[in-house]
Amino acid sequence: MAVRPIDGAELLGIERLLDTDVVRKSKTASWLLDQVLHDIQAMPTLTPPNEPLTIEQLREMDGEPVWIVDIGPHKWYGPGWAIVERDNCLVRTAKNWSPVFFERYGEQWLAYRRLPEGEDK
Repeated sequence: MAVRPIDGAELLGIERLLDTDVVRKSKTASWLLDQVLHDIQAMPTLTPPNEPLTIEQLREMDGEPVWIVDIGPHKWYGPGWAIVERDNCLVRTAKNWSPVFFERYGEQWLAYRRLPEGEDK
């Protein structure tokens, strides 16, 4: 059986709908419902994928921080945090606030919504 992520909050809401007087009158059903509710709340959350942003997503993030990494032969841009400036078609890195232009996106650098796992903070 393949593993797939689920929305625990949605499942918890459905499970609470089953919490009725009829279920509570049955000792076994009540115990089972309590156990399932406990299991749902105790499940670890899954971290959403942190794929590189598309250029379209990046252009929509005016004023927001992104984590950038170099993918070109030179290490000019990152890794590091930057702020997107849509009007100027660039992001500004914390490294001397140097500009990183959209036109080089995907060739020399990539941006992520958050720090990729395994990167230094």
